[in-house]
Amino acid sequence: MVTGKIDDKGRLAIPTTVREKLGLEPGDVIVFDTSTQVLRIAKVVNPFDALIDEAIDEYEAGNTVSLRDFAKSEGIELE
Repeated sequence: MVTGKIDDKGRLAIPTTVREKLGLEPGDVIVFDTSTQVLRIAKVVNPFDALIDEAIDEYEAGNTVSLRDFAKSEGIELE
């Protein structure tokens, strides 16, 4: 468990260990889930960034097919 401190302006100081673990950098947006008595914090990730990262990983792993090969396998003629 790690503790943080709230200053007199209501700002929350997030400890370095937590910032590093979550990959938080200045300007990042975080979400506070207050639906329970336990405060949960999560970094907001742009879904398009996540898709790009996944696509790059798939490409580097060799799990992609070129458009021409896909069209050929589906019987689609490209002009």
